[in-house]
Amino acid sequence: MRASRKTVVLAKIEDTYGVDALPDPTNDAIQVVSADPSPDYKFLENNELSPTLSRRPGMSAGGTWKIDIKVKLRGSGDKTKEPRIGRLIEACSFKKEVLDSDGDGYTDTYKYTPISSLDSQKSLTIYLYKDGELYKFVGCKGDISLDAEVREFSEVTFSFVGKLLERVEAPVPDVTYEVTKPVVFKDAMCKIDDTFAPRFSKVSIGLNNTITAVDDANSSDGIWKVFITDRKPSGSFDPLATLPSEYDFLTKFENGDVATLNFTLGQEEGNKVVVTSKIQFSDYKFSDKDGVLTNDMTFNLVTENGDDELIIEFK
Repeated sequence: MRASRKTVVLAKIEDTYGVDALPDPTNDAIQVVSADPSPDYKFLENNELSPTLSRRPGMSAGGTWKIDIKVKLRGSGDKTKEPRIGRLIEACSFKKEVLDSDGDGYTDTYKYTPISSLDSQKSLTIYLYKDGELYKFVGCKGDISLDAEVREFSEVTFSFVGKLLERVEAPVPDVTYEVTKPVVFKDAMCKIDDTFAPRFSKVSIGLNNTITAVDDANSSDGIWKVFITDRKPSGSFDPLATLPSEYDFLTKFENGDVATLNFTLGQEEGNKVVVTSKIQFSDYKFSDKDGVLTNDMTFNLVTENGDDELIIEFK
């Protein structure tokens, strides 16, 4: 009998793609809500003929694995120290910048922005323990989505694709986690175009990466590497319906105007995340929430200069 809650995830950026980065329980443990691995193997059916209608056995031809991980959003607790979730974000085709934004000589911001160079993408080694069993994955790259709802913990979902290096029986290790509490979504300081402050209850943003496993007949498993080859980021939120004189969502939608949406998750130094996005509304609908008129607004994240449609900053 094995317990589902006895699950541990370790993750570390690889120096060389696909080479085990050897994550350790002290420095590389990621506190998760869920972590679910599943094979994405090609199964070959055997269609050879025989004297009967019975089928001959087929076989698996191998492939990649999908590793879905959900975490509660938190910083490191120290603005000079990178949050552990940062390495997961980097492996979703983001670059990291370490900044001294106030010029006092000390790091105070870790900034993540998307990249378009396939050769610059970071990859992860992920160790996933499931009560007595260890799965080791290498060359992992993924997709990311953020969901925040008022007075709830904000959560980030990652969907990684990688190769299974090894599966062994192993006890779940003792780990050291970040001591910060997950951020609760309130006091968000949300602004559209830096001027209008909407009243809303929830927001979602997803990068919607396309993850491609490149075939290679010379490889032992038939796969060369995993790349993120495209993205189509989008999102949604539910502002209270406004009069056009307050903020004209419908005209913005009809004209295809680009707006800036920014909001903050958490307020404590070292455990604060600022999200800034460039959005273009893609739908306009009315909705009823407990007798209050709202707009269900969906949007696409777009760019004017390239690789700037989404910025995530830990402060």
